[in-house]
Amino acid sequence: MPAEVGSHAPQEERATNIQGEIVVARNVLETNLGLREGDPLITLVDKDPSKTQKRLLKVIQGVSQRSGVDLHPVSVSPKGHFSEAKQDMEANRDSYVIDFSSAYGEEIYKMAKKYGNRIIFPLGAGAELFSPTGPMAEDIRTLQERLNRLEATLKDAVGMHITTPYGTDMSLPLRHLERRWFKETCTDIPAGAYVNWPFGEIFTTPDERNVNGKLVLLSRDNADGEHSQAKAPIHVNVRDGVITSIQGEEDARILRKDMAKSAKQDAKDHNNPFDVYRIAEIGIGANSKAKADASATIEAEKALGTVHLAFGDSQHELEGVEGFKAAASHLDFIIPNAGLSVEVFNHPDDFAQGRNGWNLFTAGGLNL
Repeated sequence: MPAEVGSHAPQEERATNIQGEIVVARNVLETNLGLREGDPLITLVDKDPSKTQKRLLKVIQGVSQRSGVDLHPVSVSPKGHFSEAKQDMEANRDSYVIDFSSAYGEEIYKMAKKYGNRIIFPLGAGAELFSPTGPMAEDIRTLQERLNRLEATLKDAVGMHITTPYGTDMSLPLRHLERRWFKETCTDIPAGAYVNWPFGEIFTTPDERNVNGKLVLLSRDNADGEHSQAKAPIHVNVRDGVITSIQGEEDARILRKDMAKSAKQDAKDHNNPFDVYRIAEIGIGANSKAKADASATIEAEKALGTVHLAFGDSQHELEGVEGFKAAASHLDFIIPNAGLSVEVFNHPDDFAQGRNGWNLFTAGGLNL
């Protein structure tokens, strides 16, 4: 009867959806990470996992059943009890660890460095992380080619001038002889390092003592990885690499409060509380399937044609990319491609004088 057929439709649709997600996840695990039958894979979820964690774990379990990857699901406590995780990470040195948990324990990353594990951290990712139309379905070869072109065009850059029609005007000198650009594709993760899902950006740490200008934000991001549109523009002033003021309405107040909380934590830990406000990253999104208006910062910053500046912790755990400062938070500020212009300079004198630059972005278009 039609009523009976209709009653099964939602369940059938969900089953179809998860099968598509398993296909995407399997491609990522096999193509990006190079996992094969019998290779260990550790997943971390909360002892009382959320619906999102359950969904993502179910997808990975589906991949394991089809590919033969040796899955090690581990429950961790939000309070930071990682004994079971420690045992698995030590027993499976050099293995991948996907951290879906909300614990965000520094201990996990210390263990990864000790045992050579490679951490994948999908901060703020939703249940549809592996959607066939989402950023994890980006063709890895196309993405690699795009990132290779970006790397080649940026390798001699000594500075950038970033502007938007709505008021952003930032001068960013780079330490190009000391720091490289890192291409995030999750295909070559160093032992003891961590990367994010979704993937698809190229980034470095600029000269953290000499960045100056004004950043006008149309969205707000927080330490939990949540990205939302601001009700009114947020005006951020930066001098000598440090945020000196955050002005605006309610979203600006919340951002000030969030950063002040991190600064207080740094002071409590006997670290410099002002390092929360120091520039930590310049990144360029390269994933054509990522959305700049996504609810997770980790996806929005990967959107092709966007630029993001981060403030706070610049210890990226990647040799040749790291800055000088560690901090209690790392907040990404995303500049969408609406009218975005990025002028790049290859010689110090030209950067100082604002001449002979070339346009990486022109009025929102990425020139590759």
